Amino acid sequence: MVIDRKETSRPEAVFIVAGDCNNAKLRKVLPRYHQHISCPTRGENTLDHVYTPFRNAYKALPRPSFGKSDHVSVLLPPSYWQNFKRDRPVTRTIQLWLCLLRSL
Repeated sequence: MVIDRKETSRPEAVFIVAGDCNNAKLRKVLPRYHQHISCPTRGENTLDHVYTPFRNAYKALPRPSFGKSDHVSVLLPPSYWQNFKRDRPVTRTIQLWLCLLRSL
């Protein structure tokens, strides 16, 4: 399979398989990959799929469709955000007391 060859030739790369899969279930072909789209993308059906080898790495957020498309677009932000990227910066004032020790 093409994905197996690519993974073997580029072990440091992250592979994302995405597309309008309609009724296809890629779990049989890609058993190590996980589907990230959990919301309907066309009417009541989830036709668009995004697979990666990382379980629960992304959460699907539906967005408006592009142009005249009958599918919604989907934003896939990472499920985990580091605190310094998620929290707003805070300014704090710290008073520093210096004690001078004299030699006796």
